[in-house]
Amino acid sequence: MGGQAELAPYNIRANMVIPGSTDTERAHPEWYPEFQETDLGSAAPVSGIPLGRQATAQDIADACLFLLRMNRLTFTPGAHSELIRQVIEEFAPRFAPGAELIYVGDTGDKIGYFQERRLVELGVSVDQHGKMPDVALYLEAKDWLLLVEAVTSHGPVDAKRHEELAELFAAARPGLVYVTAFPDRRLMSRYLTDISWETEVWCADAPTHLIHFDGERFLGPYS
Repeated sequence: MGGQAELAPYNIRANMVIPGSTDTERAHPEWYPEFQETDLGSAAPVSGIPLGRQATAQDIADACLFLLRMNRLTFTPGAHSELIRQVIEEFAPRFAPGAELIYVGDTGDKIGYFQERRLVELGVSVDQHGKMPDVALYLEAKDWLLLVEAVTSHGPVDAKRHEELAELFAAARPGLVYVTAFPDRRLMSRYLTDISWETEVWCADAPTHLIHFDGERFLGPYS
């Protein structure tokens, strides 16, 4: 916290990664007496961890890389850009931890961030001026491509938009997950009858919750 307070006046954001219980090679087992009776990779010591497993070194590296990518992004002022920022910094770490940021649209520059070559590797080649979602995230652990629309003044992922995105990303190798993000539930209520089935809804004013619109699975692609 001291470093953050010291750097804040210079418009420098400081992030901290504090790993919890992490499964490593344990080259010095005497440092970890609680694991001396446990085989490497055992699930025995994870009863108190919500995910049901220890972190891995790759998890820690992914978190650091994610924060580094976020620090490169700048947005034009405005409610829409603020919601996009919240999607990246609040939604993604909770519901797509370790996801790779592929695309971010910006209300000022239209294309704020675009890993075009990476998207091609995932099977998709798009015109930069095409109707991209506001945010695209690739979650390698599940092989999902999350397509997020941030709604402040325009509509959500309705049936028409769902069809547009499905067509635009038809060649994608990963499964597609459609998400509409709202700044708050009051705005969401205005669009409830428009939101497409088999999509997810996230509200920035309740960032730990996700609303699933029907379908046979929660937060996952449909064939």
